[in-house]
Amino acid sequence: MQRELLEDIKVLIVEDDKFNRILIKSLLLKLGNITPFEAKNGLEALAILDAEPMDICLLDLHMPVLNGFETLKIIRGGTLFENIPVIVTTSDEMEKKKSLQLGADDFIAKPFNLEKFKNKIYQQLV
Repeated sequence: MQRELLEDIKVLIVEDDKFNRILIKSLLLKLGNITPFEAKNGLEALAILDAEPMDICLLDLHMPVLNGFETLKIIRGGTLFENIPVIVTTSDEMEKKKSLQLGADDFIAKPFNLEKFKNKIYQQLV
């Protein structure tokens, strides 16, 4: 599937694992002119969302301080961030149903398949 490159997209990567943040950033940069923002936990993510409007959020579930489920509840529970697309990224396929029930827009299983990763991002942004 041929797609144009995305332009001027702000993506919040919420992931406690440094290697995974680097991997996600490298995949995103292949999609176009994307500015990645990084948070190591949900608390940092909420602070970034308060300071800067994002086009999409890639949210890990298993993190310290404020995990992905708690973060998703907060994002979907108010009016400030409720319209931002949230794609949950986790290695636990069993958590897909719960994350979608809490308001996630989509789910990407780790390890990432580049084509599926691209398609999920495009579906939420285009």
